[in-house]
Amino acid sequence: MKIRVSLIVFFIALVGVSLNATERLLWSNAALEHSTQDSSYQLVIPAAGLLSIEAVSLSFSPRLLLVGPDGRSYQGEYSPRTATISAYVLEPGQYTISVSAPLEFPVSGERADGHGHYLLMADIVTPAAELRAGQPQNQILTTDAPLFRSETFVNWYSYVFPESGRAFLQLQSRDFDTVLVVYYPDGTQDYNDDYGDSTDSALRVHGLPGTQILIGVTSFSSGSTGAYTLTAEALAIPPGIGVYQPDMLLEKPGEYRFELNQNEHKFQLRLRAGERLEVLMESDDFDSYLELHGEDGSYWSDDDSGGDLNALLTMTAPVEGVYYLTARSFGFGEARGIYTLTLAEPPLLQSIFRATGVYIGEPVSFGIPLREGSTFTIEVGSSVFDTVLTLYGPDGTYIAEDDDGGEGTDSRLRFSPSYSGTYNLEIRGFFVQDHGEFSVQVYEHMK
Repeated sequence: MKIRVSLIVFFIALVGVSLNATERLLWSNAALEHSTQDSSYQLVIPAAGLLSIEAVSLSFSPRLLLVGPDGRSYQGEYSPRTATISAYVLEPGQYTISVSAPLEFPVSGERADGHGHYLLMADIVTPAAELRAGQPQNQILTTDAPLFRSETFVNWYSYVFPESGRAFLQLQSRDFDTVLVVYYPDGTQDYNDDYGDSTDSALRVHGLPGTQILIGVTSFSSGSTGAYTLTAEALAIPPGIGVYQPDMLLEKPGEYRFELNQNEHKFQLRLRAGERLEVLMESDDFDSYLELHGEDGSYWSDDDSGGDLNALLTMTAPVEGVYYLTARSFGFGEARGIYTLTLAEPPLLQSIFRATGVYIGEPVSFGIPLREGSTFTIEVGSSVFDTVLTLYGPDGTYIAEDDDGGEGTDSRLRFSPSYSGTYNLEIRGFFVQDHGEFSVQVYEHMK
């Protein structure tokens, strides 16, 4: 049976005020009496700010979970005997913190039954200054400012995205090596240390119009302080960018250009049974990633099969119905920027090379003549191990690699040579223990 302990905790003390108002919301020295126990704390948060929670124990490695009044949850980050949560919370109200013990105990010396005393602390920093486009903030970072990750001092600002949802932030100082930190309300972060050749910082940030973000001014070196200038410039929407609507229906064939200013974009497609589909996602701003779900439970995904860091997903619909396409960065929520989706019928292919081989732990290579001006699709498949395909140029330079761009754990790459020559295909397993038979096929696209 799970035991739950609930405590109502209100504000205790105002720690300090500079450009930021810091409040200690919670300090608790408590204990989990059983490994199945879950201690729960209620926090009443009056205003938007950066909420920092830390749980420390000498007996076990605690786990943290924060749930907001809107039901959104935030998982803690863990290290031996410590758990932390840093979240930019926008909605005032009652939040719930849960402290529990993990099911596994990887740290030497921990109690196998997962219980013992712990210390729980929660602070919130409310920015006292608002950054506005065209209005520079000329301020001083002092030792009175709060600490950022227990290492450097930081001043916090709020910023509201303009109608374009795009802005350029710049931080300059002659006194210290600057670092610019941005927290989004969806839990993601942006970070920049040295922009260009200087020790100043800059970021292009993207968000939904009217969304408020938190901007931190801090230093690269611990304890550094001094004068700085922080500016924000509202950026116009680039020409040709479409207006994204959640679950919008995409037509095939078609080309769509959007700006990713949240964790992911979701679309719908209507396909007939046996209909073939190819989706190419290209971006100069981030590593693109595609996922496709069918109503029957079928699933496809791709990372880099489109060359460079572009995603190329090819499939044949098993049944008629609605399919759900997700476009995002490879690291979920880690990047924002402009991308293009191209939906088309997969091209007609002519096989120009076919071979089989056996992988026994060492990479297996094939030399394939490819000519300039053509496009080729390379497929590697195995029913017994997870294949990885790497492509090298005639001079031995690395060109591209793919893990699961084909069906299941098979590999697929599309490539258009910039010059003719013999290119080298290298096949290996993803896991150390992988081994077994595989097949290689190279197709030329028919014009």
